[in-house]
Amino acid sequence: MKTPALSIICGILAAATLALAGCSGHERYPVERLDRAIARYAALGPAARDSMRAAHGAELAALAALVGDTLSDATVEAWSGSTSARFFQGAVDSVFPDLGEVEASLARLYERADKKGIALPRYRVAAVTWPSYRPMALRDSVVFVALNHYLGPDYEAYSDFEPYQRAIKTPGRLADDLASGIIRSAYPYTSPTDRLFEHMLYDGAVAYVQMQLLGSRRIDRALGLTAAQADYLEANEARLWQEFGMRRGLLYSADPEDIRSVMDLGARPGFDGGQAPGGLGRFLGYRMVESYLDENPDTPMAYLLTPAFYGYARTLVESGYSPKGAANY
Repeated sequence: MKTPALSIICGILAAATLALAGCSGHERYPVERLDRAIARYAALGPAARDSMRAAHGAELAALAALVGDTLSDATVEAWSGSTSARFFQGAVDSVFPDLGEVEASLARLYERADKKGIALPRYRVAAVTWPSYRPMALRDSVVFVALNHYLGPDYEAYSDFEPYQRAIKTPGRLADDLASGIIRSAYPYTSPTDRLFEHMLYDGAVAYVQMQLLGSRRIDRALGLTAAQADYLEANEARLWQEFGMRRGLLYSADPEDIRSVMDLGARPGFDGGQAPGGLGRFLGYRMVESYLDENPDTPMAYLLTPAFYGYARTLVESGYSPKGAANY
């Protein structure tokens, strides 16, 4: 499962307001616990069922459309008794007794985005559990986040996943992944030429903006990397960039296989004698963005998310990117 490449697509925007946390005094952007409402549905009487469907009507309708069901009492009852609901809900409630930290992070994301001139859609956000490989999805202005994808790397149901996949299934990444998905839905990657460097700069720009809006220094979470991948790439940045330069034409390649091998988390790009981890392109793209901003500090943050920034080779030149110890090219 390629978690960082979230499956959130553009949809109809909906109005949602910031809710105040009752005891903390901090603003929160609400995340609806639809997972709990669905899990309890089968045990409810008719009147309580009607009330639940009325309270969560928009989210239930969007979920039914997403999974190809027709919304009805029987449909929600079937979801309530599903294997995923019965198997995951106990663990989900244990790991996520509440989502206050996530709600506070989303409120911070939107508040800072407004100040920086970054237009982010005010989606409804609903927590669910489901068997899908996707940790998130957008349908009809509702972002669904599957909490059963964030139960910790040692959770038994993850045993069949690759180590790098298990390593990023942590509760602390939920807010980062939501932020990344919301930013990408507002500013989707767009390019008629689809060259590798454009993917690198776009992913780097999203990560940079995400970190700035959340107030985070976790480059691993922003790029979807494991901590081990980020540590390796940071320690070997100069050598990896120099080797990148020796592969003439790679930066400008539009070959899907070249792009996949450098950008995907699970790929082995063949750098450093095969030791370099997946996500190399994401990391280098982020460093390019940092270098560009060092040279052009007055650049509006929203500009980084546009094709005018990531879609032109001049951005590479204007960034002046050349890590210490690496030959420039």
